[in-house]
Amino acid sequence: MKYCAVICEYNPLHNGHRYQLSEIRKRTECDGILCIMSGDFVQRAEPAIINKLARTECALLSGADMVIQLPTLYSTGNGELFAKGAVDIITKLPDIKYLAMGCETNQTEILEALANIQLNETTSLKNTLNDNLKNGLSYAESYADATAKTAEKFGIAYEMSHITLSKPNNVLCIEYIKALKRLNSGIIPLIIPRNNDVSISSSEIRKRFLDTDIIEIKRYVPDCTAKALTEEQQCHPVNDRTYSDIMMYALKNTPSSKIKNAVDASEGIQHRIASVSQFETDYYKLLSAVKTKRYTLSRIKRICLHSILDINRYIISDITHTFAQILGIKSEFLPYLGTLPPFITAKAPNIEQLPQDIQKMLNIEKTAHKLYALFTHNTEYKLYNRLITI
Repeated sequence: MKYCAVICEYNPLHNGHRYQLSEIRKRTECDGILCIMSGDFVQRAEPAIINKLARTECALLSGADMVIQLPTLYSTGNGELFAKGAVDIITKLPDIKYLAMGCETNQTEILEALANIQLNETTSLKNTLNDNLKNGLSYAESYADATAKTAEKFGIAYEMSHITLSKPNNVLCIEYIKALKRLNSGIIPLIIPRNNDVSISSSEIRKRFLDTDIIEIKRYVPDCTAKALTEEQQCHPVNDRTYSDIMMYALKNTPSSKIKNAVDASEGIQHRIASVSQFETDYYKLLSAVKTKRYTLSRIKRICLHSILDINRYIISDITHTFAQILGIKSEFLPYLGTLPPFITAKAPNIEQLPQDIQKMLNIEKTAHKLYALFTHNTEYKLYNRLITI
């Protein structure tokens, strides 16, 4: 048997995602597709527009055979942490031959080359990176420029590398390849260029849906996504005002020492966030006030959310085990459950019997779940629901 894994968010799932799942079948003739999907909080360090259970059902209806949640610890992290957590889970699943990656290039060779350059950081790359940071560039900009300049020495045109590194999906693909290499995995990267003819991006779909109504985006999403968006927004909408109030209350009661230990915090940013939070009442205005060229909006959001969810650099360094919750599966794929290793399960675990690092990870899940259920006003939303099966 051979299976293909996909790392995804499906926030929401659109026709481009459905195209990717179809292409995986055609290109690999695999026996199943396993999705490692973000939970209720995504890598942009914000809540998903519809909950993880509704997105799981859409994934199964659109071509996936099983959906496993990427723990919040990783799903809200920067690209490297996001990739590390997802790839670690994938390498522990039986018979995974491919990891499919959606990106803005079909040149697997340049992605591999850039991944190798970043894995084997030369003194020259480090020096260029530090110089760029001193000149006020963000870390992402600094690292991309340093990588592209190093790539020139290996015969790759600076412009080619720079364009490749300017696309977020390409950067994630490189992080996936690096994570596979760090684990000496034999899983084969399967590059599938995005098909912009079948859909617009998830971020554009979210914007259009929230600004107008479902009619505006129906041609870009499968029926299951249109249904899920409509039902969730009618019953349990992601309410920005409520989310803002909750986040501001939490930040006002979070000491700067705690913010300091957030994964992406450095150089005294905790004082800036703590100071602004004391007089500001709107979370989105706080983000704008704290944001600088060095500290991007995404980075500030991660620091704030991680501070509230107790995701800090010490917990990250202590994680040695893997735990992941199975969210959904196709009925004909159920026998695969019997092949899975411990700690990859659909059942609520007996937390006292688990290793300390997994207990910490599950406590983060509990806090994230309570937060999502609170601002969506969903009193029936459970941390461990029935396994979705179709």
